[in-house]
Amino acid sequence: MLVENTKAKTYLLIPGAWMGAWVWESVTQGLQKLGHHVYPITLSGLAEDDDSANISLAIHVSNVLTLLQREDLRDAILVGHSYSGVVAGQVADRTSERLAHTV
Repeated sequence: MLVENTKAKTYLLIPGAWMGAWVWESVTQGLQKLGHHVYPITLSGLAEDDDSANISLAIHVSNVLTLLQREDLRDAILVGHSYSGVVAGQVADRTSERLAHTV
């Protein structure tokens, strides 16, 4: 049974290596049903037909920082899976004022 949350939270979901936002689909749907705001991201070079030849950790960190700024996200819960735990840690180091938690 789903219980609606009285205070909506914001989640930014970062998939692991060789995955895209699609991997978070069921998590995204579940959180949205509870009334939360959810932003799954596909990092550069990991979308279908993307060229991954010149992709780096710095670019992936920049992808997440750009999303945080573009959407003006505040008090976000940043969730990283596998490789993206490194991305999440570096994002948290650079913009901790925008984040409530890093997982």
